Amino acid sequence: MRAKIVDKIVDKIVDDMTRRFVAAHPDTIVVDLGVGLDHRKHRVDAPSTADWFDVDFSEIVEARTEVFGEHPRVHPVDADVRGVSWLDRIPAERPAMIIGDSLVAWLSNGEIEAMLKRLVAHFHAGEIAFNDLPERWDARLKLAEEASTMLRSEVDMLPLMMRTVIKMCRRSEKAIHKTRVLRYCF
Repeated sequence: MRAKIVDKIVDKIVDDMTRRFVAAHPDTIVVDLGVGLDHRKHRVDAPSTADWFDVDFSEIVEARTEVFGEHPRVHPVDADVRGVSWLDRIPAERPAMIIGDSLVAWLSNGEIEAMLKRLVAHFHAGEIAFNDLPERWDARLKLAEEASTMLRSEVDMLPLMMRTVIKMCRRSEKAIHKTRVLRYCF
């Protein structure tokens, strides 16, 4: 239960970051890495000029198509994000919003670093939003925003026991640091 509620707060943070980017760049490309069955595209309500690339393993991409159907501006990319060639299927000339919601937990530091370097090299400009990315991995990445789930106003809507625990955890910089979403510009 706790994880699901915190996940919803993270979803809202990343959705808001994505909405702002898409509003500023209506012709954007959104790349959702390790998308799973998340339906951010539908929550964000991107304009018809934005293209959305959902990147995940082939069995997940197939399941997404069954669950959500096809959409003319959503492009499924069946690939392991640690690979190299999948980026060739995504246009590089438009601004890109790259989302890695909960992806970091599944990759080693070396895999994260290599992936970020490939992404930044591929796109000419954009933003990256990840949960708890430990540090800046590429010189072109500039921290633009840091948002901790523990410091959000949505915490006040949680059940009393959870609010109490979160408010106690707010005393720990380490706890605040571990529950953050980082947005980088490049």
